[in-house]
Amino acid sequence: MCSSYTDSTRESPTYVELRYTKFTINGFPGEKHAIFAPDSLRLSQPVMMQICTALGKEPPSMLMTGIGSVRHPSRIVTKQLRECREFRQLMLDAQSSVGFGSGKGDTPYQSGLIESCCKREVDDAQLLEMDFKIIDDDPSRISIAEIANRVFEKKLSGAVSSIGAAAHRSNTWMFTGPQITNFEIVMAQCIENGEADATKMVAAHMQDQAYMTSETSKSLFQQLYARSNPMSARNVTKAQICHLSGELWNPARNHSNREFIENGFDYWSFDNFNDGAANGHPIMLWPWPQADIFLLFYHEEPTALGAVSYEVDWHWTTKKRFDQDAIPFNPETFAPRAYVFLGGNEPLAKKKVLQSFKSGNPIVVMDNTPNAPKQMSLFFNAIKTVWQPSPLMASKQFLVDGANTRWFNPSPNELLQAMSPSKIMNYVEREFDSSGMVDGERLLLSDAVGLIDIVKRRPQAFKETVCVVDPLKGNFDDTVNAVTVALSSNHTGAKEFSTTVVHRALVLKAWRLHRKLARKSVHFRKWATL
Repeated sequence: MCSSYTDSTRESPTYVELRYTKFTINGFPGEKHAIFAPDSLRLSQPVMMQICTALGKEPPSMLMTGIGSVRHPSRIVTKQLRECREFRQLMLDAQSSVGFGSGKGDTPYQSGLIESCCKREVDDAQLLEMDFKIIDDDPSRISIAEIANRVFEKKLSGAVSSIGAAAHRSNTWMFTGPQITNFEIVMAQCIENGEADATKMVAAHMQDQAYMTSETSKSLFQQLYARSNPMSARNVTKAQICHLSGELWNPARNHSNREFIENGFDYWSFDNFNDGAANGHPIMLWPWPQADIFLLFYHEEPTALGAVSYEVDWHWTTKKRFDQDAIPFNPETFAPRAYVFLGGNEPLAKKKVLQSFKSGNPIVVMDNTPNAPKQMSLFFNAIKTVWQPSPLMASKQFLVDGANTRWFNPSPNELLQAMSPSKIMNYVEREFDSSGMVDGERLLLSDAVGLIDIVKRRPQAFKETVCVVDPLKGNFDDTVNAVTVALSSNHTGAKEFSTTVVHRALVLKAWRLHRKLARKSVHFRKWATL
C-alpha cells in the first residue's frame, strides 16, 4: 500500500524513510548524491524541498526533459533532411571536403558527374540526394552523407550547449527518467567537454529489469546502498564519499556489447532499446553517469510480520524494462516542466508536442532534426513571421487570399487572424518530405487548425513559450536568450496566473543577494569608523 510521504516524515527531522550516499564515478567529474526511498512511498513537494535544503541546492525553477529517441547523434540526419533547403550548403561543403569536384583523384564516373553538374544537367536536388562512397586508394575516405552527419553532430552539440546555458541562467534542472534520449546524450557530451553546465536529476527504480540484467550495474547499486545512511543535513555534510569504478563505461574493460567494444560512445546502430544490438550497452544498464542527483527507489524485502524492513530485495525486479509506472514520483509536484523535442523515431512525438503546447509548458523544438520536430519547426516559424521586422511581407504567403491588401501596417494579432492553415500546411509539406514518417506522426490540417486557434487566443504565450532552435543557423547568444525567455515566461502553465515559479525564484534570489550586500555594507562601515 502506498503511504503519504509527507505525513510519514512531518515529525521526522532525520528523514527516517530516506537514505543518502555521496559518491563519485571514476572518469566522470563531480560529486554525486544518491537518495534512496522505498517504492511504497511518494516523494511530495515539501520533502523534495527538504532534500534540496539538505544538499545545499536551491530548488529548481523548472525541470527540463528531452523527448526523442536513442538514435545516435551522428545518425540523426536522414535522406529527407539532406534534401531540405537548409542542408544544401552543408551537403555542398561535405562534397567539397572529399574532393568532389576538385579535379583531383576523381574517378571517371565522378568526373563525368561533376561535368554534368557544372552544365546544370543534374539539378541541386539530385546532387544533394547522392550518397555514394568515394572509390580511391585511401581507405579512410568516407561517404558524403557520413561527413555531413558528423558536421551536423557538431552543430547540434553547439545548439544543445546553448540550451544548457539558458537552463543554468534560469535555474532549470535537467530531469531524466529510467531511460535517456538523444537530447540527454548530446547534453552529457557537452557537459563532459565543459561546454554546458546544468544540474541534472534522475528518478529511477533501482531494481528495474533493464539494470538488474547486468551484474556490474547491479553491483554499483548495491555498493551505493550499502554505504548509505539516514538522510539529514548533518549526514550529507559529514558523509564519506563512495568511489565507484568506471569500468562499465570503459570499452576496454566492458565487453558486454560488441558495438561498444568497437566504437565506445562514438557510434551505435540501434534506434531503440528493443533492438537486440542494444543489449549490454552502458546507456541501457546505467544511462546517466553524468547526473548530479539520483532519486533511486527500491522494493523492500518482505518480513514475516509485515513490518517495514528498509532493506532492498535484490531478487525482485520491475515487471518490464524502464518501468516508469514503478516510480512513485511525479516531477510536476516538484517544479513545472519544460520539454525539448529532438527528432528521431520517437513514437507519439507529435502527440507529445501537441499536449505540451496545449498545456502551456515551455517547449523547445530542434529544427532540422527528423520527422515531427522538423514539421513542427516549419509550422511554428511560419506563425512567428507575424513578429518579424516586416511582418506583412514575411507572412504574406501564409495569409488568406486578399488579406495583404487590407492593411498598410497591420498588428501581429490582425495577421494571426488572417492566417490560413491550409497555406501553412502546403508550405510545411513543400519544405519537408514526410514520406519517411508513419501516418500517425504526420502533421495534419486538423492539427494546424487547432494549433492556430490556440495561438489566436494566446498570442503572447505562444511567442514567449515556444522556441525553435536551428543547429545549422542559430547563433549561440541568440539561442540562449530565446530559450531563457521561454523558461522564464509568466505565460507558462503554472498554477498561479500572474507569475511562475521561475519569477518567484529569481525575485527571491535577488532579495537574498540584496540582503547579503546590505549586511556586508554595514559590516564594512563599522570597520571603516573604528
